[in-house]
This record gives sequence, structure tokens and C-alpha cells, in this order.
Amino acid sequence: MSKEKLFVKFIRAKAKGEYHKYKKDKCWVCGGTDKLELHHVYPLSHIIHDWLEKKGIKNPENSTELREEILNDVKDKIFNPENLLTLCKKHHTNVHSLFGKTYGAKMAEKVKKYLTKQKEKLNEQVH
Repeated sequence: MSKEKLFVKFIRAKAKGEYHKYKKDKCWVCGGTDKLELHHVYPLSHIIHDWLEKKGIKNPENSTELREEILNDVKDKIFNPENLLTLCKKHHTNVHSLFGKTYGAKMAEKVKKYLTKQKEKLNEQVH
């Protein structure tokens, strides 16, 4: 595993400790309340990669100081309500089935459009 992937893994674990503060009580798409999960539209790994690239860090050392620095610097991006959506397991699984387990940053806009379209379809069915 590359140093960057390992670094991302530690950042993800640290961020997950704060997810409870941001998780909504219903799915962003369907409004369901069962088996809710959080999903980053613009992937967390890309947020971290962008930050490392901006700082000129190619092989990040997995230090507590560096992890804290990045979390402080990109907290607004990681926990942005436009980027961090609460989805039910069904819709979260659908996203990753269609776009891949770790889709590229360029796909983020397509993912958001897909989720918005699914939400609109469900709203049309209700009304």
C-alpha cells in the first residue's frame, strides 16, 4: 500500500469519528430512515490528494501532526453538506455499483446529477 493510501486510510478513520455530527436522520434521495450511511460526492481520497498536491507532499509521513493539519485545512470540504450526503444502504450501494467503489474526482458531478435525478423521480411518484 502506498504512503498516500495509508495516509488516506488514517484520515478517513479520524473523519468517521465525527460523522455522527453530520449524519441526517433520513436518506437524501428517498427519505428512508433505515440503514443510513454517509457518502462523499467528491471522494474523500481526492480531497486529501488535492491537499497533498497543493502542499507539494508526495510521500506523506503518517504523523499525528500532519493528519491534524489536513483535517483542519479541509474540514469544510470533508463535511460540506453539498458533498457529504446521508444515503440509505440501497442508494449508497447503487451509486458505487454504477460509478465504482472509488470513482474518480471527475465523476463527482455525474454522481450528484444521478442522485438528484433519483430524488426527483421519487418525488414525482409521490405527487
